[in-house]
Amino acid sequence: MEMNDKQFTSKLKSAIKRESSLRDDIEDLARAAIERYSSNGDTSRIARLVNASVSMHSIRSNTLKEYIKFHANVVFKEQKDNAGFTVKKNKADDSIKATIPEGDSRWYEFDNVGKAKEKIAIKILKGAISSITKANDDGNLKTMTSAEEKMVAKLKADLEAIAA
Repeated sequence: MEMNDKQFTSKLKSAIKRESSLRDDIEDLARAAIERYSSNGDTSRIARLVNASVSMHSIRSNTLKEYIKFHANVVFKEQKDNAGFTVKKNKADDSIKATIPEGDSRWYEFDNVGKAKEKIAIKILKGAISSITKANDDGNLKTMTSAEEKMVAKLKADLEAIAA
């Protein structure tokens, strides 16, 4: 699909806004489900939310489950037919315990599982090569030995291959 920069920017802004709205909607649903469980022990809303999240590829359902387990003493048991999860009160504790998330607590910030992480080592190596190149260009680099030249050349080539 070909699009100009303006169309790309517009579509990107729209996607970011929709994603943010979706995350906030899931947060509202999680809080309502936990509140229902807290008031009468009903786990049906928790089960419906988590089971629906499994089919939503943009939702980190494991993070959502951990967030709910942190706030409510429930356990998730995978159904035999892989059709989702059954949610029950944790038998280790007979009472219904739940803390309704408040304030800035958000399910999608509960952990970093599944989030893209910056490849920091690559960034450091690129910075080192950049520093060596700049020092050489500025005349501030001592003449390298042939072993050092080979190492720098190999590292540059490897970094370029990774980037491609």
